Amino acid sequence: MSIAEAKSIPLDAFLEALGHRPVKTIRGELWYHCPFRPERTPSFKLAPNRLAWFDHGSGQGGNILDLALQCGQVSSLPQALSYLQQVLGSVFIPPTTPTPPPMARPPQPPAYVLHSVLPLGRQGAHATYLRARGIAPQAVAPYARELTFSHRDRPAARLEGLGLLNQAGGYEARLRRGAHYVKTCIGPKDLSFFPATGPQAGPAPLHVFEGAPDFYTYLTRELPPGGQQSYLILHGTAQTARALALLAGMPLGLVVLWCQFGAAGQGVEAQLVAYLGRRGVGVRSMKQLYAGYADLNAWHMR
Repeated sequence: MSIAEAKSIPLDAFLEALGHRPVKTIRGELWYHCPFRPERTPSFKLAPNRLAWFDHGSGQGGNILDLALQCGQVSSLPQALSYLQQVLGSVFIPPTTPTPPPMARPPQPPAYVLHSVLPLGRQGAHATYLRARGIAPQAVAPYARELTFSHRDRPAARLEGLGLLNQAGGYEARLRRGAHYVKTCIGPKDLSFFPATGPQAGPAPLHVFEGAPDFYTYLTRELPPGGQQSYLILHGTAQTARALALLAGMPLGLVVLWCQFGAAGQGVEAQLVAYLGRRGVGVRSMKQLYAGYADLNAWHMR
């Protein structure tokens, strides 16, 4: 991907790939919650042609490469281009001829409507799914919830899933389809963070996972007593910038990384290690434990 090709990519397509949706439209401008820093009131907007952005909260703006530098926490244009390709996928082909500005689109409602949230039981389809992955339902019951929901276009068809509450009030979920489960999100997409609950002399150790199965696996194997540790679950490598923004606002002791193998997972680990190193925070990577496997859960099942 060349610089010219990258600059032709609509910014709303890039943001959608990162899990961000517009909150409102004003005079053709799409407004979002800022994708690279936490905020409650949307102050980040796209120009009507979707090729430029401006963040009122930080006073920054620019084109898609400037945004990739921020969201990807990278420092050079080649790294920004690589990050864009990673987020958008190898099948994305930028347009080669100029296209007219897209029509202003109203914000889309969430794909799913949540109906109920219940504690995780030790029997039933969800418990069976967890046990099939070597996960003990009783170990994850303090965090995982059984969900019922429906698609906005098919309100009468009730769906079931297993989910973790995220920082934005949505649920990062596994949707049950027969005996199989597929990854989805109910409500806004975000990180999941569970702080330590027991008394601490200093910042509790923080364990960072890319996805829920590795988090569940850790709980199954370790069962740490008394809430003496904190947990951060990214729910995807595209959430790395949000994770860094969250970490920037909290005191940190030891940070333990359970990143997945593969280019994307190791890229996440490299960004976290670099950031924590600049802060002088102790870091422990656990990847040597499950070397040769895709992730912690794959090693655990084997």
